[in-house]
Amino acid sequence: MRIWIFPVPIAVSIGIVSACVSAACINAVAQQPQVNPGQATVEAQRQIELRAADSEFPRPSVRGSAGDVDSGVDVQSLSGHSESTALRIEKEMVSRKIYQANGDRRGEATVLLQLSNDYCALGQMQKAIDRDNEAIAIWRDLKDSVGEATTLGHIGDVYRLWGFPDRAIRSYEASLPHYELTSDVASRAAVMNNMALSYMALGRRKKTLENLNHALTIYQVLKDETGEAATLCNFGSAYNAWHDGKRALVYLSQALPLMRSAGNRVNEAALLNDMGFAYANLHDRENALARYQQARLIFRELQDSQGESAVVRNMDRLNSATTTYAALR
Repeated sequence: MRIWIFPVPIAVSIGIVSACVSAACINAVAQQPQVNPGQATVEAQRQIELRAADSEFPRPSVRGSAGDVDSGVDVQSLSGHSESTALRIEKEMVSRKIYQANGDRRGEATVLLQLSNDYCALGQMQKAIDRDNEAIAIWRDLKDSVGEATTLGHIGDVYRLWGFPDRAIRSYEASLPHYELTSDVASRAAVMNNMALSYMALGRRKKTLENLNHALTIYQVLKDETGEAATLCNFGSAYNAWHDGKRALVYLSQALPLMRSAGNRVNEAALLNDMGFAYANLHDRENALARYQQARLIFRELQDSQGESAVVRNMDRLNSATTTYAALR
């Protein structure tokens, strides 16, 4: 299943987080010694994903106890055309050699991050980690806290997607002191969101809620409604995963107007899908179907066939579960 990736049992829950770092975000590290506060957060918040239990996309095997949370692969990070990604990797390898020949270490580190991102998109996680580690060595030589923090955060994302939440947490924790040396408070909040997802996968509720509360406080102080909405959605995903639909709806209902205000229809549809899941947890079929239908119409309007299919599967599961539930009664 999926949660707000950030990424659950009769239905598909959705999540918000920073999956593999985008090329645009990576380029910004090289171009600006001080990253614009909120930049990494914006990237994180726009990566809403649908995690279907029967998804056609490859998923990593889960290590350790994941409780009710499924640590599946982010659909968005793997949905790119593999041939174009492979071609991009070839070009990036050529670029790396050019940077090496010119002694441009910052350029080389940036390309290594791009390579890691593309390997992650192809599901080649060890190669992604290897490139990140090479980049970290360069950032450390350059004493570049922003580059090192970004790369450590990306390693955390790769491990989380790979099914190693414990290793992900170690990388996320290692990135935080570096962010504290910069003005990028919003990115620290994004890392805390991702750590919360990792703790959720390990079944550690207290740590999950602690990190989400820290992130929420930061976004509220920054008056960052996008980050606040994303964090509220992750609260909703957590409570959905713990089969507490009532509390999930408290947070998701707070997030909905903020998400609509941001104007991101994909995120709005994902959130409505999660609300449907919460109502399904409460055996409220009427409200669950209403939210699923709203989500479905938005995905159809956006011509997002994967999103619409995921919601339709949820509706089918709900109908099936309702029939079974009625028979048991």
